[in-house]
Amino acid sequence: MKKIFCFISTVLFSLSIYANDCANDYIQGDYDKALLACEKQAKQGDREAQLNLAFLYDQGRGIKVNKEKALYWFTKAAKQGVSEAQYNLGLKYANGDGVKIDKGKALYWYTIAAKQSSGDAQYNLALLYDQGDGVEVNKQKALYWFTQAAEEGDISASLELAYMYDQGEGVEVNPEKALYWFSQAQGVEEGFVGAQYILASKYAKGEGVKVDKRKALYWYTKAAKLGDGEAQYGLAQMYDRGDGVKVDKEKALFWYKKAADQGVTDAKHE
Repeated sequence: MKKIFCFISTVLFSLSIYANDCANDYIQGDYDKALLACEKQAKQGDREAQLNLAFLYDQGRGIKVNKEKALYWFTKAAKQGVSEAQYNLGLKYANGDGVKIDKGKALYWYTIAAKQSSGDAQYNLALLYDQGDGVEVNKQKALYWFTQAAEEGDISASLELAYMYDQGEGVEVNPEKALYWFSQAQGVEEGFVGAQYILASKYAKGEGVKVDKRKALYWYTKAAKLGDGEAQYGLAQMYDRGDGVKVDKEKALFWYKKAADQGVTDAKHE
């Protein structure tokens, strides 16, 4: 009886090691081995292997990039409830990465992942509702999902909430809540000021979001006042060119000088 038990235990242990081959090889960066192990396990229905295999094809690790196969395996894993796969599907449909842009499907997969507490999906879902990107503008839903994402530790979501409460965007002006979310964002990481600049730049250029010069001006100003040289330069350019704001050469010169003092080379030539 003991021998039978030991045999069964050995088999189960071996299967357990085998089941982890895909993940272990992937984590260790041995993508050639991971590809073989993940392919086999994914076809057997292992949802984590399906996710890892999707990433291998998506990023061209251990094999040439194949967006079609990446989409296939992300979908397989997503349908088995893997939130990371659901989020990545949302990204693909939102950005047209290996598939035609389909905001409806992006909304669907972001929502599924967001309900499983994916902070990234919650933030992107909030952006869709905030900007009316593929869906009607819904500031209440935007507020809800920004809040969920912020509570998961997303610094950009905290800053978006601070903006909404500070400016009364879809909600009553509430200085206390605005200050709270600013402080929460500041506590998430040391790159608080840098995050404000990045947010400003995204809204100014339409990178991953719709162009919104009002928000760009707001965040450039916030970061510029806290001493971010790149933000000071971006703000100077807005005033210099009348980009989303009235031309104001005096303010432009002021911020160019500030940026130059911070060592921003381009500002010295303005």
